[in-house]
Amino acid sequence: MAQTKKANAVESTIDYVALAFDAGVARGEYQKASDEQAKRKETIDNIVATLQKAKVKVGRYSSKGGGCAIATSFGDGLLAGGLAKGTVANYVSEFRTVVNAGSGKMDLNSKRTEAKAKGKTSDSAPADDDDKLVSKVNTLYKAPGFTGFCEAIQRAYDDDRGDFFECIHDWLSQHGVPFKDKAKAK
Repeated sequence: MAQTKKANAVESTIDYVALAFDAGVARGEYQKASDEQAKRKETIDNIVATLQKAKVKVGRYSSKGGGCAIATSFGDGLLAGGLAKGTVANYVSEFRTVVNAGSGKMDLNSKRTEAKAKGKTSDSAPADDDDKLVSKVNTLYKAPGFTGFCEAIQRAYDDDRGDFFECIHDWLSQHGVPFKDKAKAK
């Protein structure tokens, strides 16, 4: 039997039995989603192990074509699975690294793990560099397409593709800027 609670000024009826049912349904759906996620992770691990055992080497991914067939196929699968184009390059990179290593499993949260391991960085640049940096950021701010750039970086950050620096680094890499390593610019 549902209980009714009354407030002095406003009468409200809460059906605690219905709330309990809704909570039970939600928990059941949560469990199903967790089970499904675990099954999909196992599928990924099994496929990666098969590729590693066969000594398959994954090459460069290009969303514009011309890249490695294995990398492109994995990227196409990610897109078919509903991931955003910007996210695909990050996952292909993780896939390539793990498969080419010949052992190990994919860390589906590698960017988040890396960002947490780095910890927080200083919020300000050294005082000597402030004037130069302000000038460069001001030029960038006035440039056509700056809003789109900011939106792309925000989406990448919101999708947990790394910290702010990594999101900018990945955006630059996707637009053809070569980097020898992931060291921060000075």
